[in-house]
Formats: sequence, structure tokens, C-alpha cells
Amino acid sequence: MGEHVVHAGCGTGYYTALIAQMVTASGRVTAIEFAPELADRARRNLRRYSRVEVITGDATKYDPGPADAIFVNAGATHPCRLWIDSLKMSGRLVFAMTRWPEVSAGDGVAGWGVMMRVERRHSGYAARWLSHCAFFPCFGAIDREADRRLGDALARFTLSDTRSLRREEHSADESCLLHGDGYCFSRLDCP
Repeated sequence: MGEHVVHAGCGTGYYTALIAQMVTASGRVTAIEFAPELADRARRNLRRYSRVEVITGDATKYDPGPADAIFVNAGATHPCRLWIDSLKMSGRLVFAMTRWPEVSAGDGVAGWGVMMRVERRHSGYAARWLSHCAFFPCFGAIDREADRRLGDALARFTLSDTRSLRREEHSADESCLLHGDGYCFSRLDCP
């Protein structure tokens, strides 16, 4: 109740309307859609919700301000720094970490991946694997090297062991399940 929720990849607004009902009249929703024609449809579909603002833009670059929750309704090869940086204390990020044909052609797993949940805590970021998934791409959040690393982690079936998202710089070690540039999904508990 009363929370600011960001819905990246809102499409025509179906899930945005559900989120608007959950935040109630005291909350607000920032819906971001990359495709202008979909954003226009979302604006029309959501016009009765005064607490919803629809933005046409790139959710990896548009800063929505501090957020209590962020739901990314498109697949990314990695967690974007802006999303993590936007989380308030106890804020939650749910996003699909997926692989894509442009970067992983021929390996049979393009477009498929895992849903991850990250929660900001005073001591760091708790993280966990939620489920397998398949999504459309999140433009701006597809990176060739991150895609390769994700493919390796998915092949090892280890992301279900995720306990935290580490952002501090460190060398990859046995606790690292997916070690990337500025992020590391780890089997270590959040301190």
C-alpha cells in the first residue's frame, strides 16, 4: 500500500492495471514501454488510473526515481545497474534473465532463462531464483558477454542456489554462480 512500483515493459498495460490495484490510491505506478505504439495503447487503456504514469522510453536508461518494487516484463541478460540503484531499502526487483538469438544463435536456449528476485537490505542484496521463463527481449539490457556468462550458468543449473546479489568488486571464486560486470549472483547469504 502506498508504494511506488515501476513496471518496465508494460506493453498495453494489462499487468500495470493489476499493479495499480495493489498499490491502492496512495501509491503510484511508473509504467515504461519501449515501443511507442504500445505505450500509446497503454495510456489509453490505463487513463482511468490517475496514479499510473506511462513513459515511452528505454527502461534501462529512464530513471524512475526511488522505487519500492520494479517488475521487468522483458528478458535481460543481466541486472541493469539503474534498476538495482533505484531500489529503496527493502525494495524488490523481479526480472527475467534470458538468452537471445542475436547473441546466442544455434545453442537452443535463446529467449529462455530464469526469473530472479533481488531485495535491497541494509547489509546488501538478497537474491533468489524464482522459476524458469521465456520472454521478449528488454532492449538496452542485452549484452554479448553477459549472455555468454548466463549461458554457462544455465548449463550448470546453479542459479537455483542463488542467495545474494553482490555488487562490490571481487574476484570470481567458488561462491560465484554468475559473475558479471558490476554484479555477481552468489551462493553466499546476504550479510
